[in-house]
Amino acid sequence: MKLIAIVIAMAGLPSLVLSQATITEGNLPQIGDHVTIGINWDAPTPGSAGANQTWDHSGLVEEDSEYFDFVEPSTTDWWEDFTESTLSGISWTDTHSYYKISRGDLSAEGFAVPVSEFLVAKTMYDDTEQILPLPYTYGSTSQDDFSGTWWLGESPYPFTGTVEFEADGYGTLILPSGTYHNVVRYHLYREQVNVADLNRNTVTKDQWAWVSSDFRFWLLLMESSYDGFAYSYLTWWDKNPYGATPTEETSWSQVKSLY
Repeated sequence: MKLIAIVIAMAGLPSLVLSQATITEGNLPQIGDHVTIGINWDAPTPGSAGANQTWDHSGLVEEDSEYFDFVEPSTTDWWEDFTESTLSGISWTDTHSYYKISRGDLSAEGFAVPVSEFLVAKTMYDDTEQILPLPYTYGSTSQDDFSGTWWLGESPYPFTGTVEFEADGYGTLILPSGTYHNVVRYHLYREQVNVADLNRNTVTKDQWAWVSSDFRFWLLLMESSYDGFAYSYLTWWDKNPYGATPTEETSWSQVKSLY
């Protein structure tokens, strides 16, 4: 009877594991990844939160096709300003993002944006900004305060801010590039106060992003940003996602070995 009970328990375990996808370091981009994305600038339509959702975004209209490259930070021009970073992302606009990946989170170490041949805008943190808690699954939440200085050439513009994260749904995502399962959606709200401004200008961002435990990088991202004067919108999706990278997280084969 004990053996039968174990078999029954094992039969039910895979569905339990698969129904609650967990996003880990293995779902982040790696050095050498070249990600091609489709883009449009429509207002976000994130759909419903909750369990067992099907988010059908197969009708997204591609207005442009662009890319992200992920490289070793020490190979970039501004690494000396961000020596704690472990990964650098370079966008099609030549924005350089410097990240640090740890067992607890993905955080931003800073950003560098060439404005002209002789002028670079840099974001440098005194207190780094958490991009994602790691690992996370449906129902995970986090909150982080950050501060730093935005530099335009030699001119400093200090800021403070808060970011709130909630993994508010899981299910299946349908994109023009295909259908993806084991997807967790998160909603991130970011507020930054530019304290150097006479009116303490506040900028905000609402962001929704979908990540599958089977792939790395974001499958889909939608955001609405307010710069203190007007709103702007951005939607992009990965057109050919890389498979997830194995990590030390518990796998089904490890679960079976317990029996």
